[in-house]
Amino acid sequence: MKPTVSRFDKEESRLRLIDAHWPLHGRVMRACLAELPDNPHWAPERSCLHVWAPVVTAYVTWVLRKAQKRGTKRLYFLSRDGYPLYRAAQTLLGEESPLELRYLRVSRYSLRLPELALKSDTCPDWLFLCGIDVTMRKILRRGGLTETELNEAAWILGFDRSLDDILTRPEIRCWELRAQAAWPRLAPLFQKHGEQALLSARGYLCQEGLSDEISSALVDSGWMGSTQASINRLIPDRQKPLEGYYFGLYDLPAGADPSRYHTFYFRPGTDILRKADFCNCLFEAVLSEPAGMTMGYRSVYTDPHGIIGNGCGSSQDKANDSTAPAVRYLPLLSDTIHYNDRKINRLLPQILTYASRYGEALRKEDMDGTNPEIDTGDRLCRHVLTRFMLHPTAGEAAWYGTLRFCDDMLEDASMQEVAARLSYREIRNLEFTARLLDRLGLRHRIPHESGWIYGSIVRRGTDTKQSLEAARRYRRLMYLRKYRPSTKNRKVADGKKQVMR
Repeated sequence: MKPTVSRFDKEESRLRLIDAHWPLHGRVMRACLAELPDNPHWAPERSCLHVWAPVVTAYVTWVLRKAQKRGTKRLYFLSRDGYPLYRAAQTLLGEESPLELRYLRVSRYSLRLPELALKSDTCPDWLFLCGIDVTMRKILRRGGLTETELNEAAWILGFDRSLDDILTRPEIRCWELRAQAAWPRLAPLFQKHGEQALLSARGYLCQEGLSDEISSALVDSGWMGSTQASINRLIPDRQKPLEGYYFGLYDLPAGADPSRYHTFYFRPGTDILRKADFCNCLFEAVLSEPAGMTMGYRSVYTDPHGIIGNGCGSSQDKANDSTAPAVRYLPLLSDTIHYNDRKINRLLPQILTYASRYGEALRKEDMDGTNPEIDTGDRLCRHVLTRFMLHPTAGEAAWYGTLRFCDDMLEDASMQEVAARLSYREIRNLEFTARLLDRLGLRHRIPHESGWIYGSIVRRGTDTKQSLEAARRYRRLMYLRKYRPSTKNRKVADGKKQVMR
């Protein structure tokens, strides 16, 4: 009979490996774990200390060290993925550091919409991004259209189906080509929304210091680097373009300067296995801020006594009047219920405790700034993330799998569990053979997707080992195909939360 291995033994074996290769992380992890009760109720906090706390700490430590070496003066952490990173950076940064940390409320939607007023001919490229359960309504809403305008745009496109019908990837591509052909007629519908959003978006970015001529960089989870490109386009007067630090980048925006994009875990055009074994939807569901997404910005006039206006009136008249109140730009957040508040608020204290202890230990033991653990932090992340993402326990899949997420540019009521509950047949339909039949046109069905397929498989509990291996093989084959040298320069959609199917 095969001997059973207790949870404690598994935990201890992982710690011994970390002790051997990353001793400072090992000591901090053991100290933090010792303060938590060893019972099932605290399993999420303990798993956080094994996985998410060292990942955040290793990444943020790398960012701070690299930024200081490059002479960066200010770091902007982007909402909402950057919230745990921002809080950890505040904990890790020494009091005497010249680095200034800021938190910037932006989203793809709040930046892409005003960009329509600058150059709308590229709009179809990012409107027609693939994702989970994409419909024509979702596609057109990405451009800020009202319900009446949605119907008008659909009529121009010749779309005679329900706006809520789920579209396959080939169908999305087909409608994108139609939109490009009909763009002269479609453009006015989208451009007016861009023009309305442009002034306030620029005002907010300048208010936050992004037009200052000092060395500044963005910090984010990453994936495509489109936010950095958008901000640089919206602040054209800045002499030195912004740089960016990212956990990982699948690809770069078209025409981007690679030297201004710095990656920690995986890089554009390489690190294929790391990309294939990584689940970005799960990463974002766990490491986020319990707040609504940024929908746009509004201007208000303030004086020492508070807000006294809504930003209407002639800006030129106010500029000529030295007694006029100052203009402030406030971010507008969506009122979507953030379903993950309770769970995120259980994990964040563990991340910050871990970062605080690691920062203290690093300042004591790394006086000359040469600790090799900082340079090998990506390998630590590979070790803990691969085990957790590809082979979750039943408890991990159940607890983390119910985190809600939306892979679209706009959050709405369609937010779903990151490890969607799929039937055994639906899981089999996501395997390589079934996908191949779909691509060859030998059958036509819309697959039900999951943001964390491995979690969905473990939650289902049928043929778990075989299904996990099939999912891993499929993802690796797709990434090898996508990033093989002959496709290096192919057009790539820059959807931040797009899931590789």
